[in-house]
Amino acid sequence: MRKNAGSGKLGRPVEKGAFGTVSTALLSAWHALGGEYVFLVPGAQITYFLEALNHHPHLSPVVAVQELSAAFMACGYARASGKPTVVASIGGPGAAYMVAAAQVARVDQLPVCFITGNISADAHGKGEFQDASPSGTNDSRIFREAIGLSTICACPDDVPRVIRDIQSAFEEKRPLHIQIPVDVQMAPCSFPLALKIRKEIREEILNIPRIVSDRTRVVLFLGARAIDILNSPKLYEFAKRHLIAVMTDCGARGMVPEGSLVSIGYVGFRSSQGALMALRGPAQYRAERVICVGVKEEKIQKYVSEGIESVSVQAPQFRRYLEKSGGTDQSLLLMTRRQEWLQTLTANNHSPSQSVPGGQGEFTYQELFSILKRAMPYNTRYCLDAGQVRLAGTLLMSCHEPNMMIQSDALSPMGFGLCASIGVKLASPQRPVVALIGDGSFRMFGVEISTARRYRLPIIFLILDNQKFASTSNWGLSNEYVDLPETDWGLFAESMGIRCYRAFSSDELLHTLNQCRRLDGPVVLWVKMEDTVNEALRQENHLEFSNWLSEFRKNRSQNL
Repeated sequence: MRKNAGSGKLGRPVEKGAFGTVSTALLSAWHALGGEYVFLVPGAQITYFLEALNHHPHLSPVVAVQELSAAFMACGYARASGKPTVVASIGGPGAAYMVAAAQVARVDQLPVCFITGNISADAHGKGEFQDASPSGTNDSRIFREAIGLSTICACPDDVPRVIRDIQSAFEEKRPLHIQIPVDVQMAPCSFPLALKIRKEIREEILNIPRIVSDRTRVVLFLGARAIDILNSPKLYEFAKRHLIAVMTDCGARGMVPEGSLVSIGYVGFRSSQGALMALRGPAQYRAERVICVGVKEEKIQKYVSEGIESVSVQAPQFRRYLEKSGGTDQSLLLMTRRQEWLQTLTANNHSPSQSVPGGQGEFTYQELFSILKRAMPYNTRYCLDAGQVRLAGTLLMSCHEPNMMIQSDALSPMGFGLCASIGVKLASPQRPVVALIGDGSFRMFGVEISTARRYRLPIIFLILDNQKFASTSNWGLSNEYVDLPETDWGLFAESMGIRCYRAFSSDELLHTLNQCRRLDGPVVLWVKMEDTVNEALRQENHLEFSNWLSEFRKNRSQNL
């Protein structure tokens, strides 16, 4: 349903003369590639682009409070839907705000197009206000340095080239930036839309049946790039039939249900012990072959030991193999050995802790996530913000399907989970969405709950309040750098016209979550938390063999 950006009601009908400009040509290209929404903050430099958007019959605007928030929303939508999307703002300061989200889109491989405006071409280099050309803030160079692909649509003749850039970037699941001066946005454009969908390459590069069946300890390593290509139920049936160990990176968690016999976990932030044992553990547990599908090369190099045979298969090719794959004719002895190996690896994966009660009026993270799993439906999507929230959620939640847990895998900027939840809800309107946010992040981006209200999106914004930048306390910094002042989040939510509930006990929280699920708009749920993830949970989950942080701390302690 198309919505009007201002009221949340149905938009205007298409009017004659609305098409035939550079802006409408580009918007039609995005729609042809599967786009549905344009996230934005309005401004003078994109006036004519927004005018074209307001008359487009298939694309809906989503107006955010701040440019970085809008860009995080676009990232959340792209992640949850697998579809390309667009975020637009003015150049100069608006473009600068969006760069952090552009970097998230690059490292997490999200098909997001960042549109920025500029003053008219004849005013470039004359000291005009908010000049974003090379003689001003040079937005195109900034984005090129940040994400590798930036282009300027300087005239209508550039439109075919720009559309080719858009299609290429979206097919490869990477972001791009396009700068469009305000005079070019409204320029007549006579180029017809001619998007050619590229045909899949059909040659069989590898003998997949052989690499699946001629070793005992075989791991299928899945990356986020495979999510929208492989059919998860077929993949799960294949893995069970052949007793193939399956692991993922953080972005692909849930492609086979975690906790099942064939799932040995994931690698990335707080990697699973079973996955690490298969890739870097003792020789008797280590995989003989790893089949990588949709995994970044740098992750393969980081986690797969040199002594393990590594085979990369294109996701479309592996999908065709799954579609044709039948039963297994492997020997009973091979299948028995595979099962024993799988049982050894999965036994090393720690099960989430039982609910541990907190102090008076406070919750532990174990207690909180235990209640969430009891109260929320099976198909809920959880959007994790930064810091202790992400740490606890990663350790305590299991994913039984793809994109059940949305987070920024590689960067985890503060505020991402809150803003992304709006894009996630737009991508999956029939599914419950819970945004888990620390009070530090909520101070930065809490105003965006008003955007959820504007579009009547029933999201549960759960504030985990410990009055700290809690992750920094692990470094032994003084309270001056860690502590945050007490804030009445109920009054804050009320000022936005949104209900806020506060829970002081497990029973209250369980009851309140059940109430919140039935509301037809956003709600803020406020709980007090322990300072940091407690020591019991930390001791149970010392999972990484090493990373830069653990190595740095170890070296520092040795040198003191």
